[in-house]
Amino acid sequence: MNLKTKLEGKEGQWIRIHFPDTTFLTGRLQHVGSDFIQIECYGRDDANPQDQSSYTQHLIPTGLIKMITIEATSFVEAERRRLEYISQNSSGSHDQWPEMENLR
Repeated sequence: MNLKTKLEGKEGQWIRIHFPDTTFLTGRLQHVGSDFIQIECYGRDDANPQDQSSYTQHLIPTGLIKMITIEATSFVEAERRRLEYISQNSSGSHDQWPEMENLR
């Protein structure tokens, strides 16, 4: 069974992509193409604590992937970083959309 078939319907779930050189990326699966995977990452597991709020998107060719882990319990920390990133970036956004407050 190919990788695309295995990952169908898994968009939005946390995955960890392992590469042959023992590095990996942990992120939320955005899209699965015929020969690539798109994920978004909120900080890196091996980064220093001051750099945990970084956001990146990656398009990864499937030929570079050694193994994929889907929805492991170790991804709780990655979800915490994602929520922290979103809350930091949305704290000042209330001034941009005052009409949103009228809908409540």
